[in-house]
Amino acid sequence: TSVIMGLPFMEISPEFVCKDQTSGQYIIDCSETLACQRADFKIKQPAPESLVTEFELYCDREYLISTIGTTFFFGFMIGAYVLPNLSDKIGRLRTLYFITIGFVAATVLACCSLNIWMLLLAIAGLGFLAAGGSLVSFVLVTEFVGSSSRHTAGIGLMVIFGIQELVIVLVAYLTSQWRYIFVMALGFSVLYYFLLKKMDESPRFLFVKGNYFRMIQSLTCVAKRNKTIMFREKISGKFSDFDLGTQTEDIILEDTQATSSSSKSYSCLHLMRYKSLRINSILCCIQWYICSFSYYGIAFILPSLDANIYTLGALLGIAEVAAILAVGWALERIGRKTCYVVTMIPSAISFAALAIVVSQESLMIFLTLAKFFLSAAFTVIWILSPEIFPTVIRSTATGVCSVSARVGGISAPVTILIGKIIGVNPIVFFCVSCLIGSVLSFLLPETRGRNAPDEIEEENSSSSARNLDSQGTELQPY
Repeated sequence: TSVIMGLPFMEISPEFVCKDQTSGQYIIDCSETLACQRADFKIKQPAPESLVTEFELYCDREYLISTIGTTFFFGFMIGAYVLPNLSDKIGRLRTLYFITIGFVAATVLACCSLNIWMLLLAIAGLGFLAAGGSLVSFVLVTEFVGSSSRHTAGIGLMVIFGIQELVIVLVAYLTSQWRYIFVMALGFSVLYYFLLKKMDESPRFLFVKGNYFRMIQSLTCVAKRNKTIMFREKISGKFSDFDLGTQTEDIILEDTQATSSSSKSYSCLHLMRYKSLRINSILCCIQWYICSFSYYGIAFILPSLDANIYTLGALLGIAEVAAILAVGWALERIGRKTCYVVTMIPSAISFAALAIVVSQESLMIFLTLAKFFLSAAFTVIWILSPEIFPTVIRSTATGVCSVSARVGGISAPVTILIGKIIGVNPIVFFCVSCLIGSVLSFLLPETRGRNAPDEIEEENSSSSARNLDSQGTELQPY
């Protein structure tokens, strides 16, 4: 959040003054285009302490501004696939330790960047690590809770995202120095590292990997913190493989190692094996792409609006938090699927209004509404997607969805540029994408109150029970 949502405030362009041919002094206010054409200009003082000013990202170097966001999303796209897949193999907690240490190093590099190329390297690393940090953290938290509380855990994480937007606006308003935003991100990363030491590994992950002893330890610690009945007492005798009350830790660990060594690893290719997983994966990827494409499209069109960037940023941040809280209230009442449908349709309507209105006040109103409904839709799909897929491949599946989202993020500024070239308002593209998302959203499954499957076979069995062919036989892979 600190990086990608902080970019509009780090990329504030300075004002220019051109040379008066009569007096020979720089006293004429001129646009960047005119200044670059005349070449006899100076930056008007006091100048903002932004990336544009420090690294001279104007005139023939202006293209590097859009390169920063593209580089972040490119790193995010790779990390969204690699790191969740890694967490499905070595565990959620180990992966988060690696991500947090790397994030601290990349943030320090960004703070100390001496030129734009050092910064781009740091931005690529931050994008790569931010993808894994957000996705794996989300999966870890939601795997600790039951079906009735998954949305509450997910909403809690999303609210932090919205609050962070407001914090970024405040930091940017108090100081125009772009490095302070990275310093803020560094402070949160260090805090997160120490908080990880208080967390336990996902019991669901440990269970599917056959590491029963560590699973019991994890849930027993949770039971102690919640001051409820000890987990060991509740499940005593439930496992036929061993007796928890008599078997020693060494025997359990030996049995666990044998089970873990034979546990199967899954990749994104397994998402295509069964019809239910295949259809849900494609639907989720399309929805993630549309949400990201339109959501970040709002951020990229901000510089073209004639409005105070801090006021508008605060309004959009408030809309984000309000949308997440509204989703938290509605998810268990009307369901995930219905909630997603009723947020995507108003998003399309808001963009349609944005393409028509001309006054700046109307633009701010409908832009805020578009941000509200898109934030709500993005929150719902974040919560819905992990609930669809089995535990053994949940992080990988969510990572694949996030890759689609990053492609959408990369597409947004390119679409805006294409719109300017061909003379079409880029908001029209965002409107059409939301309309497509609204139609396809009716095909998504409902997961409210449904126990999340642990194994792929469970998902296939439950899907086959609901989807029999005309002869009454179960559908087979492919």
